[in-house]
Amino acid sequence: MIKKSFKITIMVLSILFLASIFLTGCEKKGRSGRESDQLFGQGMENIQLADFFSLHGWITLHLEMEPDSHTRTGATAGPMSFRMPYQGRYKKYGASIRAQISMDLNNMIMSGTSAPPPIIPEMEKVERYLVSEQEYFQQLDGAWYMTRHDPSHALLGMNYGIFPTDVLRIMELPDKVEALEDAEGYARYQLTLGERYYQAMEEEAKAIFKGEKWQAKQQELANLKALLPGLSFLVYVDKESEVIGKVEFRFGGDLSKLIGPQMPEVFQGMNFEMEGVFTFDFLKAFEIELPRAAKEAKPW
Repeated sequence: MIKKSFKITIMVLSILFLASIFLTGCEKKGRSGRESDQLFGQGMENIQLADFFSLHGWITLHLEMEPDSHTRTGATAGPMSFRMPYQGRYKKYGASIRAQISMDLNNMIMSGTSAPPPIIPEMEKVERYLVSEQEYFQQLDGAWYMTRHDPSHALLGMNYGIFPTDVLRIMELPDKVEALEDAEGYARYQLTLGERYYQAMEEEAKAIFKGEKWQAKQQELANLKALLPGLSFLVYVDKESEVIGKVEFRFGGDLSKLIGPQMPEVFQGMNFEMEGVFTFDFLKAFEIELPRAAKEAKPW
């Protein structure tokens, strides 16, 4: 009887031991999931605290051409794409923030066409600067101009690059953040932009444009709102350093949403897709200085 009782006791203890292992495993798995969810927030906090960072990558514009477009533009009929090298820089100078965009179009890769359409910048290199809220840019004739930066135009003006400050605004204003992948060295998140981002951009535009200019801005804001549901924006956060390492984006639609009412007739009815990949660098230091000619910029 004693032996039988002893065996039952051993069996019960074994079951309890296995159950404790199972429950401990579930608890660890639960903690890991919560840590993964919190990683995006930590990555955002770290990038907001950073004194400087740079972005490197490319922006690609895909166009679906009309069958007879080659007879009017000289371009090959059918799909064509333009892959443009991109570099962005961001740095704090006390209470002021400076940013820079550089796109070397001499190294642009084109396919499906012999010549880029007017939507692609005609200069060999796009160089734009942001000093606080003031934007400086160069035109094809070499002259420099300055204007109040308009964050609401960031996505619609992606063919001329995007300031790192505007990339930050996108990551700060999602309606939803969804964890898609919990890999060994990183976590991947899908950001959904909607009403929150749109309302922030509308307020930015209201502060810049008045009177007739504000009325003219309404269509562009409507175009922005129409593009947001189709925007895919992925963020990769490194687990060890807890910093954002890469972003990927893609959006598209009717080309008129990108160009606006001044779109040439040859592009009527065409569709576009804009995509890109930017990697972050928080280690290499740099300065952002306006070119000498930009310091004499004229108001736009």
